[in-house]
Amino acid sequence: MRFVSGLLGNDSNQLLNSHGHRSKEINDVNLRNYILFVGDNVGLKLDMPIEDTFPYITANKLKIDYYNLSIFNGGIDAVKYNLFVWLSKYPPPKAIVTSCEFVNALLVSDHNNSYLNVADLSDHYVQDLNDSANNCGFFAGRNMLIDKMLSNYTSIPIYQVSIKDKLNPFSLNVINVDWNEVSHEDLAQSLSTVIQSRIQRARASV
Repeated sequence: MRFVSGLLGNDSNQLLNSHGHRSKEINDVNLRNYILFVGDNVGLKLDMPIEDTFPYITANKLKIDYYNLSIFNGGIDAVKYNLFVWLSKYPPPKAIVTSCEFVNALLVSDHNNSYLNVADLSDHYVQDLNDSANNCGFFAGRNMLIDKMLSNYTSIPIYQVSIKDKLNPFSLNVINVDWNEVSHEDLAQSLSTVIQSRIQRARASV
C-alpha cells in the first residue's frame, strides 16, 4: 500500500493507474457525471481483464463514468479513509457503490509510520489481536462508528454489495444489492437495474 496525493493506493502494478487504483487517471474521469466505487478485493479483481469487472460493466450499462478506489485486502479502514478523503477533495459522485469482503481486516505500521500493510493473519500475535478485538467488541464498535459517520456526512445514494456469507460494513441509509458470487456480469446487471430505477423515481418526484 502507498499514499499518492493523500489517497491510499495499491502497490505499483501495470494494471493500475498512477494512484494505485484500477481505474483511468483521475484527470481523465468526467467528475461531473460519475459513480464512485470503494471497497477491497471484489472491486479490484487483478486476475481478470478490467472490462470483466463489475465496476466497469456497471458504469458501461448506465452510460456513466466511474472511479474505483478499491484496495487489496484493505477492509473497512481503507474504505473509510479513501471515501472520506475523496468526498472532501472531489466533486460528489452520482452514487457510491461499496463492496467490502474483509470488513475486519487490520492495517499495521511501525512506530515511525514508515509503511502501511495488511496484518499477516498467520502471525500468532495478529491472531491473538483478532480474537481480543472480537471478544471485546472492538470490531463491532469500529464498524458502528464508521457507519454513523458516513450516514451523517453525505446524502449521496449508497449501494452496498451484500456478499453471501460476508459481513456488511454498513447498515444505515444504504441500499443492499445481494450477490452470490456467481459472476461480475450478474452483479453489474443487478446494480445497474437498482441504480437506474432509483434515478427514474427521483426524476419523477421532481
